[in-house]
Parts: sequence; structure tokens; C-alpha cells
Amino acid sequence: MGPLCPQEAERSAYNSYNEKLLPEILMRKQVFFSIQLLAILSSFTCCSNLVYADEAAKERTQILASRQGSSQAAKQLAEEIIAAYGGEKVLRQVSEAGSRSKGTLIEYSTLSGAVNSFDCEILSKGEKMRIELNVMGQRLITGYDGKHGWVQQGDQVFEANEITEKRIREEIEHGLLLLLKLKDPDTKLEIVGTKVVANRPCTILQVVSTDGKPTLFYVDKSDHLIRQSQYQGFDTEQGTEAAKVFQYEDYRALDGSFVPYKVTEYSGNTKASETILATSQDADLSDQVFQLPEIAESAIGKDEVVTIPFEYISNEVIVKAKVNDKDELNFVIDTGATQSVLDKSVAKTLGKCEDSNLTMTTGSGSVNLSYMTIPKIAIGDLTLKDIHFAVADLAAFSQILGQRPSGLIGANILRRFRVTIDYPQRKVILAHPSNVKVGPDSIVIPTKPALGMSGVLIDGELDGQKLSFLVDTGAAFNNISSKLAKPILSGSLLPVGSLEGLDGKKVKIGSVRFQTLKLGSITLKQPLFSVAPSDTNPAGIISGGALAILGNPLWRKYCLTIDYKNQRLILDRFQAARDNDDMLTQLHALEIRHLDKPSLNVVGEYKKLLQQIESKNLPAVEAICLADLGLATGDTAEQPNADTTTLKVTNIFKDAQLKAAECQDRSIESQVLAKWATYCLLHTPMSKSAPLARPLLAQAIKSCPTEASAYAATGLLLYRLHNPQLAEQLVDQALMLDPANWQALWLKYDLASNNGRAPLKALVLEQLRRYYGDTQRVAALTTTSARPQIRQRSHSRRS
Repeated sequence: MGPLCPQEAERSAYNSYNEKLLPEILMRKQVFFSIQLLAILSSFTCCSNLVYADEAAKERTQILASRQGSSQAAKQLAEEIIAAYGGEKVLRQVSEAGSRSKGTLIEYSTLSGAVNSFDCEILSKGEKMRIELNVMGQRLITGYDGKHGWVQQGDQVFEANEITEKRIREEIEHGLLLLLKLKDPDTKLEIVGTKVVANRPCTILQVVSTDGKPTLFYVDKSDHLIRQSQYQGFDTEQGTEAAKVFQYEDYRALDGSFVPYKVTEYSGNTKASETILATSQDADLSDQVFQLPEIAESAIGKDEVVTIPFEYISNEVIVKAKVNDKDELNFVIDTGATQSVLDKSVAKTLGKCEDSNLTMTTGSGSVNLSYMTIPKIAIGDLTLKDIHFAVADLAAFSQILGQRPSGLIGANILRRFRVTIDYPQRKVILAHPSNVKVGPDSIVIPTKPALGMSGVLIDGELDGQKLSFLVDTGAAFNNISSKLAKPILSGSLLPVGSLEGLDGKKVKIGSVRFQTLKLGSITLKQPLFSVAPSDTNPAGIISGGALAILGNPLWRKYCLTIDYKNQRLILDRFQAARDNDDMLTQLHALEIRHLDKPSLNVVGEYKKLLQQIESKNLPAVEAICLADLGLATGDTAEQPNADTTTLKVTNIFKDAQLKAAECQDRSIESQVLAKWATYCLLHTPMSKSAPLARPLLAQAIKSCPTEASAYAATGLLLYRLHNPQLAEQLVDQALMLDPANWQALWLKYDLASNNGRAPLKALVLEQLRRYYGDTQRVAALTTTSARPQIRQRSHSRRS
């Protein structure tokens, strides 16, 4: 690449991550098509509500504190309720007879506010339920036979896992079918208060049945029908504990009893769903319709595996797939997407897209979508037919990848198999769902369903705070909302990006490294998260919910297996990965010591460490060590500008570049180039260093648009070219990608000092103390100290 003029170099770097696009990319959450199937099986068992557990507990405490009446009064109220529904015999006959309901389901995403409307048919018979929708031209059926649940999507049938079946049973046991147990001797009844529901004064009856979990019935004082019910369950969209609240309206007669034709679910004060149904009895309804359909043979045999190589580009897993026997296309492997997606520009070349009125929720809001069916797609040696894809604009990915992917491979494909992503070996391995092997050193972490049944959720602790995390291989970053981060953060967040808030004003955002993340038996130090504001409009999965997201920056350390069938993650880490981390830790300590207090001995120490790294055959770490050795050689040379020194250092960097190419990791290549450019800027006159540094930095950003050190070094270039405004924008981008980047923090501190921005200077100093408080240089600083001379190296903490 030839030299760039100053304007080209500046604009090339800035356009790769401008202020508008960076927050959207960081907060981008791959597609969640929000359909809460298991929560809407009938008008007797309705949807979940996103009131968090502590809020629901507080409400129940307030209700119980106003307790009135006695158990005898509660039993009398129960008699009146049963009588209002036609008596116990009629109520039981209506429940146990087959019924068929047709109407409309309107679903409101509790994350983004997206609204989707579906024609639906619901069949019920006692505790057996079945609901059928048409989604993107494909039948979507959920069934429960009284013991076991299942979902059929097109011709694919999936058995519900134990956790989902338990939640279905809870939906049934705590819905209106609980009326049948009001007179059971083991059922405990108490009147616990009063409340007005939909302008109707109600008595609140607490019912505790066999599972010991209370249900609140809000009983109309005038006709003794149930106007609202509530219990503590789980939100099927987010997979987290939640209070379930639903209101029943438009009661109509049915065979001597009454059924609500309209059921509305609320998430806090936000409407989550609405079903409007016309119900009729169907005496001929067979039990067969509720039973698990025949499961088709897996596309992969029980003893077979399909191995697919992938490229790891800017924290995304990219595989090749051939569509309709045509050219190979690039797809992102995305466990966080419930539905596979085609980019709209690619879809136009493959066939006709069908319009729809459906909306999908993303990480930062929602988008409208169309859909199409792909007759044939081949991923490695695996061939699948008649696969439904949503169609959407994936242009934002090009800001991360440097290219626009053709689509996302989501859970509607992935959950058919056991999925292994071997990050160190750069291969995806698909196997029969029952073909699962757990090694003696494997780490097994139980998972929970989320995003309906397609998402994978795990419990963990972030700096001691218990949270639920979505396992998302389509996420180029780990993400957490400011609402979840606020109780954990010690100190202030450095705002380096922005999103538009509810009032139209821009809301500042940033990134942070927490102290520890615990997942099962694993404890990870200094985990990096981008922090999204919680008050954006529209919200998305990240900012609008109770979930944090764990993306590829975390999983890339492991061989990750998702066992959908048995609801667990299996993590394997091999000796080479452990050696890699150990050497990086030693390299990190040496680099910080040199940056803090330069020493002539450092070159010898780098050479000793380099020998250890070479003996372990770790090309990625070797590349970084060589680059650091090149910088240290320049820093400690008696004549750093001499031609002999320049030639010696240049040869070291060329060796580092060769090792970076050997490991085929673009982030390593980017780091080496950024360090090389930093050497040029620090040790050669500006008239010579700028032309040398520009092409190196342009290539560094092109190689890996998510590498913080490339932006920090470009910020240094712009600072030395006397463009402090653009320099600060590049520095902010570096700190968004890694808030602990040594060079970016010192540049930010210097820029704040230059402009007399004392509050910002103090805030940057707080970050320096957070990450480097044990260094002499930071310990010596005060908020009023003179600005330091910018001569810092590009260092990112490595995880």
C-alpha cells in the first residue's frame, strides 16, 4: 500500500468507526424474533410479565401487610367464585371437554416495544394444549400433552427441555385452571387485600396449591369472576425470573360457564401481549393432536460429524455456505439469533422475497422484515433443504467486518445439532444432538432457555452480582445495560460514545473492565463489557432487558460446545491456550513495567521471554513479543534515529509481521502494525514518521476494525499532525473498544489538560487509577498536575 496524504489517512481511520456508527455496532444484537409461544397456550394459561422478582416481592409484601379477613372468609369467597363460573361440576366439564379457539394474538416485545399480530388457533383439553401460528409462511405449532411439550417449525420438531416443560406446567397450574383446586383440602386460601382492576373493585385472594407457590386472584366484587391473576414465574423472552400478571375481559357464556374472550398481559405497566379469541366446544377433539409428532431423522447421522472451517474476523465467526448450488457466500454463526437471516441485497439475487408485517427485535431497537425460503443450502458437507430465512439489512456488520455478510446462521438451523465452535482450531463441528462427549477436564455449565426456546442462557456473577447471560456467538462484544452495571460499578464510567435518548438528546456511553466474571467453576479476570444506556428509545435486547450478553471476545478462549438437547454448555481448554495466557500475562507485566519506568535491561528480559514463547510454539504471542521487543529496542537505543537502529528495529517488526501471518489472527496483525507505526511516530522526525505510519495504520484498521491499539496509534498520529479534535475522536473509539488502553488514556488525559477541561481530566485520572493505580507514573499524578509529554505506547490489556 502506498503512502496516503494526511487527509486520506485521517478520513480512512475515522470513517471506519465514526461516532454515529460505533455505538450501534457495539450495541447491535443479532435478531430475536419475539414470539412467546409457551406462554400463550390458552386463555386459561397466559403470558409472562417482565416485572422483576424484587419488584414483585415488594408488591406481595405490601398486599400481605394489608391482610384482612380469615381463612373461613376466603373459603366462602372461593365458593362464590366457583358458583359464578357455573359450579364445580360445570367448570370441570368445560375444562375437560375439548375446545377450539380462533382469533388474534398481538404481541408487544417487552424489550423493544415491537408489535406483531398473528392469526392463531388454540386447542385445549384439560391440561393438554396446542397453539398454531403462521410465521413467515411457515406453520409454527407448540403443543403440550399434559406431561411433555414440543415445538414444530415447518417440518422440524423439537422436544421441549425439562426447564421449559416445568414452566408450561406452572403456566397451567397458576392460571384459571387453578379454580378447580380451590376446594381441595390441601389448598390454602387467604384474603390479602383489595385493588381496582380495569375500573372494577376486586378482592385479592391468595391461593397456595400443591407446589407451594402463591397465586393472586383479583376477584370482581360484583360478579365474583376473576379479573386479574398473578404469580412469580419466568419471562420466556428473557429467560429470567418475573412476575406474571394477566387481565381477563369480555367474559362470555360457554356451556353453562364463562370464558374470557380477551386476555391481556402486562409487563410492569407495559402491555406485553393481547389475545382476542372466540371459543367453542369440540367434543371430537382427539388426544392425538397434542402428542409429539414424529421427529424427522437428523441431517447428520448419530456417529457422524460435519467439520466446517471458519475465519475469525473482527470477533465474528464466518463460514462459507453455498446457496442453491451457486457461489459460496459468507455467513455469521449466530447463536443469539432465533431465526436465520439473509442480507436484503443478497436475497434479491436468490429469488422473490415475501412481504410481511412482522418486526424483529435487535440489540438497539427493532426493524421490519420480509422473508424467503431457500430451496437448498450447503454448509461444508451438510446440505439442508427448504430453509426459511428472514430478510433484513445487515449493512452495520460491514463496519465491524470490513465487508457485508450474506447472512446469519441462527438457531432455527443450529439447534438441530450439537454445535461445537473450536476457536483455537478455527472450525465449527456439527453432530447429531445425541452425540455428545464430555471429557474428564471439560467444564460443564447448565443452561436455561431464553428467546422462547431458541436462546441459550447461563447464570453467573459479575463482580459478585448475580446475572443471567445470553450466549451469543453473533456478538462481537460483551454487552451490559447501564441499569445492570450501575450497582456493580465502582466509580464513574468514562463517556466516549453516544446514543440518542428518549428526549432526542444524545446519551453518553462507554466501556469498562470489571474485576471478575464467574461462570460455573471458571473465574475470569478483567472481563471487558460495553455499557449501553437503559433509557434509549426504542430499546433492544441489551438496553431494554434483564440480560447481559457474552460474545466472542470471551468464548474465543475455548472450544465451546452447545448441547441444546441436554441444556448445557461444555467448555474445553487445551494446554496451548493455557500456555498462551501465561505468556501473555508475563508479557503484559513486562510491558507495563517498561512503560512505567523505562530500563536498559528490558531488551534482555524481552529476549529471555521470547525464547520461552518460541519453545512453546505460540506464534500469536511471539508476534506481540517481537513487536514489543522492537519498541523496547528503539526506546533504549543510544541513537534511536540512527540508520543502524532503524534497520535493526524494522527487521524485528518484519519478523513480528511474519509470525502474525502464521497465526492467521487479524487482531494480532493489527496490533503488530499499530506498534510498528507507534515506533515510527516516537523515534523519527515528523516529516518522515507520518508517511511511514499512515499506511501501517490504514492496514491495521482494515485488518481488524475492532482493535483498540490501532485507533490509539492513529490518535497519536493525528495529535502530532496538530488535529486534536479528530485525534480525540479516534482516542474515544480506542477507549470504547478497550477502556484500559494505556496510550489512549494518556492521550485523553493530555488533550483534557491542553484544553483546560478539569472535570474530564479528573475523570480520565480516575480511569488511570482504576486500571494502573499501582504504577509510579499514575500514583504521582494529581488532577492539577502539569500535563505529561505524550510519548506513551499503544497498550491494551489482553484477556
